[in-house]
Amino acid sequence: MFTCPFFKGTFALLLALSLCACGRSLPTQYYAFEGQTDDLIQDSLPRTTLRIARVALPQYLDRESLVLRKKGQVELQVDSLHLWAEPLSDGVRRILCHELQKPLLARGITLLPMATEKSGTYTLLVDISRLDGSFQEKAEIAAHWSLLHGDEVIKDGLFSASQQITTSSYKGLVEAEGALIRALGRHILEALPGLPHKAR
Repeated sequence: MFTCPFFKGTFALLLALSLCACGRSLPTQYYAFEGQTDDLIQDSLPRTTLRIARVALPQYLDRESLVLRKKGQVELQVDSLHLWAEPLSDGVRRILCHELQKPLLARGITLLPMATEKSGTYTLLVDISRLDGSFQEKAEIAAHWSLLHGDEVIKDGLFSASQQITTSSYKGLVEAEGALIRALGRHILEALPGLPHKAR
């Protein structure tokens, strides 16, 4: 049987292109919580300080991938193509710092930077036990927090809330979770006692 070399070569080329297209991976998407920067100028900071310690996360959240809770509240979906652009613990701390910094300064307390190794006059511990959601329902958060002065717990509390996801997408999930973390920061701020502070 005669086979035309031209058609044979064309078929081989089309087959190679098809295999390349099938092997092409989808682009990875990266997400971070939005934290708007407020105008803030402070030439002299109060000597009394507060440090937010590393936020504790359950093992199912302590990963690069975003976690989606499927409807029914039992099955989880870990998506390797939708990743956090920073460790989730750092993202939660960053948003909490944004919520607390300015109000604490008004109370005469400096919120220490995340990267500092110094211990603060006060230490805030945050333990997140849940932070996930379903596209068809809501994002949810559950957390326990404690305020320490040295080794003494002077205040602690629980916080849980939900937030409607406006769009059925990972972007919508991240936006809803960010809103919940900001709500946690406002709750902590309202619950903090009047902390003694030193003069500048």
